[in-house]
Amino acid sequence: MDVYEIKITKAQLQSLPEAERVLVLQFGHVCNELSFLNKLLLMVSDTKTDSLEKKAMVAQAMIVIRLYIGKVFEAWRMLERDYFGSQLSKSLEATLDAEGKNSLQAIKTYFGKKNLLSSIRNNFSFHYWAEHLPKAMNAFDDSREFQLILGGAYANTLHKYSEEFVTVAMLETSGESEPQAAMDKVVGDLVSVGGKMIDFLGHGLAAVFQNRLGKSWEDFEYTVHNIEPKENIEKFKVPFFFQLGERHES
Repeated sequence: MDVYEIKITKAQLQSLPEAERVLVLQFGHVCNELSFLNKLLLMVSDTKTDSLEKKAMVAQAMIVIRLYIGKVFEAWRMLERDYFGSQLSKSLEATLDAEGKNSLQAIKTYFGKKNLLSSIRNNFSFHYWAEHLPKAMNAFDDSREFQLILGGAYANTLHKYSEEFVTVAMLETSGESEPQAAMDKVVGDLVSVGGKMIDFLGHGLAAVFQNRLGKSWEDFEYTVHNIEPKENIEKFKVPFFFQLGERHES
């Protein structure tokens, strides 16, 4: 596939008013993080794996979900401060194309009311609140057994019992009584809003460059690289257990 390496000079960035220069840097940074977490979520989830590896991969997928949710929420806070708060929204939205406007409206509608992603971020993504965990105990039968997986090196060790309680507590915020329905709601909101956020940021960046520099991406100096990825993202999976080098074995 062709990959375009576009050259953006410091002089071009400095020609932007400071508020817009900050916005360009913020938008690009957030796009990078959300795109990576979206890919990572695909790579750490594997329903085809059996037994212990599958249990461990479910736990690591939940860790990525919480981080991804937290970053989507923080992206919204960035928009509130650097896009709406700076008043740049008034000048840029007029030049957004229809897809960019639709994505922004979807984000505003979602975060403009009480929502699931904000609740998860505030209680689970970047905080370790204890009050949810005693209630989560009631979700399990008295005969339920939990696992601590010791893999020698800590990289191969998993406190799975902890993840089960945190996951149950997190899913309860969805309002769904059935675990699968709750998980579908959490992941559904994340994929939808995260995707809209990435889409809007890309269109917002294009609007800034077109407004201030009079250029679309195709007008910049660029180099075309032909890249042949070795892995299909649908097939590539990050396992939980790894063979470690000697200096990592302790």
